[in-house]
Amino acid sequence: MKSIKKLFLLAFIILTDQIAFSQNTWSPVNTGTTTSLFSLSFPSSQIGWVVGQDGLIMKTIDGGNSWNTQTSNVLNSLYGCFFASTTTGWAVGWDGKILKTIDGGTSWTSQVSGTTYYLNSAYFFSSSSGLIVGENGIILKTTDGGSTWTIVTSNTTMILYMITFTSPTNGIIVGQGGRILKTTDGGNTWLIKNSGISDDLFTLHFMDANNGWAAGDFGSIIKTTDGGETWTDIATPNTTIISTIWFTNANKGWAAQMDGNLLYTTDGGNNWISDTSFSYHAMWTTCFTSPDTGFVAGNDGNMYKTSNGGTLNSINENNQQFSSKINMSVFPNPINSYAVIDYYLPQKALCISNLFDINGKLIQCFSNEIQDKGKHQMRINTDILENGVYFIELKTENHNFAQKVIVSHK
Repeated sequence: MKSIKKLFLLAFIILTDQIAFSQNTWSPVNTGTTTSLFSLSFPSSQIGWVVGQDGLIMKTIDGGNSWNTQTSNVLNSLYGCFFASTTTGWAVGWDGKILKTIDGGTSWTSQVSGTTYYLNSAYFFSSSSGLIVGENGIILKTTDGGSTWTIVTSNTTMILYMITFTSPTNGIIVGQGGRILKTTDGGNTWLIKNSGISDDLFTLHFMDANNGWAAGDFGSIIKTTDGGETWTDIATPNTTIISTIWFTNANKGWAAQMDGNLLYTTDGGNNWISDTSFSYHAMWTTCFTSPDTGFVAGNDGNMYKTSNGGTLNSINENNQQFSSKINMSVFPNPINSYAVIDYYLPQKALCISNLFDINGKLIQCFSNEIQDKGKHQMRINTDILENGVYFIELKTENHNFAQKVIVSHK
């Protein structure tokens, strides 16, 4: 009898142990800023950078547990960053801005891009060779570390949002209107591939030379198993914009959405589950440094980290600020012709949303009505607006929130 009890106790301990270790968590990281974060890059497991709005650059040297601001000397919002090593990296953004560091971010130097189109994403093969993509179909290439940049023909005027390479020769770009470009010669020439959809694609990730995923507007996710030659549309749980996607192996992946929702798959993206919410804050960027350790970051300086392969129903959230205040995100920003505004109301209320110019002049009222507690979404058209800086204000009787946006019809 004692032996049976001991066996039962041992089995209980083992089972409890397995359950404890299976409870993966995403925990908030104190970044020390309320500025929105747009792009993460980790050249090593301990050293990484994140860039964001108004020229923000931050660095970690302890695996993302703490972050320190670096001096960029610019106010341009920075939408992408890429580090070829722990010392050499680039940040790109508004008005054609390119910044480079060769000393781990102690100092940043502006490079001449030759364009005023905003730049979204960068990829570097080495400290000398890389490419950048952005507005109006622009592709820039350098072979001398950015001392000079050459415009590469893209055969499109669509906004290009993200670039990645699976080898020194094979690369993929995704963009506006479901645009996909592929190169097989290191970025010298690009061919348009059929994505099968017309929704904007904002993000992509390749697990290997063949298997990759792209995602974007209306919750769209498409998958390729032949290196980007053909793509298959995948059903998702909702139609909220997906702004960042990442896979840690051929089966396990995450896709973060504009309303702070996290989608999760364990079968290579064929099926997605929706459950976790990052306090209704939009997440713009994802980066994993190992199968277990990863980060997501986004609006208002919010960042979350997992050290054990975070999955659904697992947000370790000590604060519940989303239940007591308005949260809002706008995407894309800069805005070319339209944008999607996702927001959360802490209670049922009369909600007024307005657009102001930089001088405080009311340009347009989007809504003035009683709305229920919870998530809301609206789409705005900016075709009639002039290029420039605007502010979208969302207010109720007890709350007021404003978001700076940039309109660019270049």
